[in-house]
Order: sequence, then structure tokens, then C-alpha cells
Amino acid sequence: MTITEAIRKLQVFVVDLVLTVAGLIALIAGLLSIFRDNAALTASCIGAGIILLFASTLHRFELLKGFGIEAKIRKLDDTIDKAQIALDKLRDVTELTLSTLVSLRTGDYEQIRSLTESAKLSEAIRSTLQGLQTDGPTIRRILWPWVTFEVRSLAGATPAMWSDIVISRRESESDRMKDLPDGEERQRLSTMLQESQEFSRDYIRIFSTCAPDKTLTAIDHSISEHPLMTESDKRTAMDRCSNLKNEIRFLLEHQKFRDIEYCRSQLPYRQ
Repeated sequence: MTITEAIRKLQVFVVDLVLTVAGLIALIAGLLSIFRDNAALTASCIGAGIILLFASTLHRFELLKGFGIEAKIRKLDDTIDKAQIALDKLRDVTELTLSTLVSLRTGDYEQIRSLTESAKLSEAIRSTLQGLQTDGPTIRRILWPWVTFEVRSLAGATPAMWSDIVISRRESESDRMKDLPDGEERQRLSTMLQESQEFSRDYIRIFSTCAPDKTLTAIDHSISEHPLMTESDKRTAMDRCSNLKNEIRFLLEHQKFRDIEYCRSQLPYRQ
């Protein structure tokens, strides 16, 4: 308690005491006046006593009233502040939603076509939803279409990581087939070469349509079941894809890129 507050309390106490004593004296004087048959004096004293006693407690009523009004004002101010914050967040959501919808509806996908802009868009959505205190599962659900698109994009880049192995193997088998006479072995090589081309086309389609949580398995199958690769080729291809698979795994778990620069290096058309 400060000195000013102590002085203020002492002042209030002294004033209350004086008013109370004065009020009691006036009431006693009024009551005594009853026995003297002096109606005017009796009424004046009693009236003055009541007024003085009321005056001694008036500040308490004002104080309580002040506290009530002040509390209501503070509550109203807090409500207004919260409403303003909610309005600001709603405006952010509206701007983000409308800008994205306009871009998609008009076909102007360039602003989010690059991997960097795509990552910024997802982080803006995540930040806005977190600001709105949206729970984790809901954020994951909202971001899942974006995750699906990016996972498929990354998965589609894996064949290029080991395409040189397949090309080399295809050229080698084609050269060997030329030296073979017509027969079962030549037919087997011809069939295998044709199947390898169809296999590659099939997995390009699979990568662009498979469920995100099935993508890692699809990548493994695209290597382990390739008709042209030897076991050594498959191990080499698996090693080359390991980092990209880790990026996809992180993207699936956290709905964001772990190493955006590495992902960009694998998707040159998304620069």
C-alpha cells in the first residue's frame, strides 16, 4: 500500500466517523425533541440525522457501483479485442482462400507451381489455422490434398533417378538380341524389352494416381519388379531413391517439406 492510498483511507475513515457521529447526534436530538412536543425540530433533527448517516456510507455505494461498471467495461473491452482478433484472422483466411480459388479457377497456377511458392502456401494455411486454434487432425485433413499433390510430384521424379540403369540395360539387351538367331531366346528378350516399356508407362500412371500412404510401397515395387533390372541394378536404384523416399516420408508425417532445396533439385520443372 502506498502513502497516498493510506492517507486516502485515513481521510475516508475520519469523514465517515464525523458524519456518523453527527448523524447519531442529530437523531438523538430529534428523539429528545419528541418529548418536548417540538414537531418542527424533531423532523429537522431526524431528517438531518438520516441524511448524515446516509452520507457516511454513500461512497461505498458509489465504489461498488464504480467497480461494477468498471468490470463490465473491461469485459466489454476484452470482448471487442477478441472480436477484432477473430475478424483479422477471418480476413486472412478469406484473402488466402479467395486468392487460391481465383488462381485455380482462372488457370493461373504459376504462383504456386514452383515448389517454393507451394511450400509458402501450405505454411500460410497452417499458420492461419493454428492462429484460429484449429486442432491437429483438422489441419492435417485440410492440408491433405496439398500433401497428395506434392507426394505424387516427388514420386514421379524417382524413375529419372535410375533411368540411366534401365536405358543402359535396354541397349545392352537390344544389342545382344541382334546377334541372336530367331528362336526362344530372341523372343524372350523381345518380350522383356516390350514389357519394360509398358512397365515404365504403368508406373508413371500409378505414381500420379495412387494414395499418398501407398506411394513408398509403389516406389519400391517400381524397382523390385522391373523386368530389365538385375539384382545389382535394383540395389543401386534403391540407394539412389533413399533420400527422396525420406523426404516423402517426412512430408506424409508432418505435412511440410524437410529439405525444400533437395526436393527442388529433383523437380527441375517446379523451379
